[in-house]
Amino acid sequence: MADAALIDKNFSKRLDRAYDYFDSDRLEDCLLQAREILDDSACPRYHRMKTLILLGGVLGDWYEAKKCHRRRSIVEGYAMLAS
Repeated sequence: MADAALIDKNFSKRLDRAYDYFDSDRLEDCLLQAREILDDSACPRYHRMKTLILLGGVLGDWYEAKKCHRRRSIVEGYAMLAS
């Protein structure tokens, strides 16, 4: 259980950093941080969904943002099936 809490804390810090970049209008840094989070296979579902929502909001291209929304919906669907 301690490992799960440590992983959660680590991803929370990384996601907070991405949101800080977003709030500071450092969108390129925000995109890089968000993609690093998503590329990590250990990323918990909750953090993956929050990151996809952030990424969808940062991207200037509507179609890219829509892809993020679809991926988030798929992750949510798996989460519902697992519970």
